[in-house]
Amino acid sequence: MGSDYFVQGMQLRINDTAYDFFPSAFEDTVGPDKALFHALKQTKDTDTLQFTSLQIDSQPFSAKGLAEALADTDYQDCVDHM
Repeated sequence: MGSDYFVQGMQLRINDTAYDFFPSAFEDTVGPDKALFHALKQTKDTDTLQFTSLQIDSQPFSAKGLAEALADTDYQDCVDHM
């Protein structure tokens, strides 16, 4: 893919808090990616999510059912499936 397809400054906003996607610099530390995962696990049905970037923002969408879906999943499970 060329640079035309690169989205700069991508974040996921949970309500009014923005989280970065980039991975932790060290395996045993809680970096932006782990902080985002843990925040997603704690969402409530009334929370809203929105992808944001320097170019464009998505429409907000509901977090309904997300915490329940992630209940039996840990961060390492997600990394192992990438």
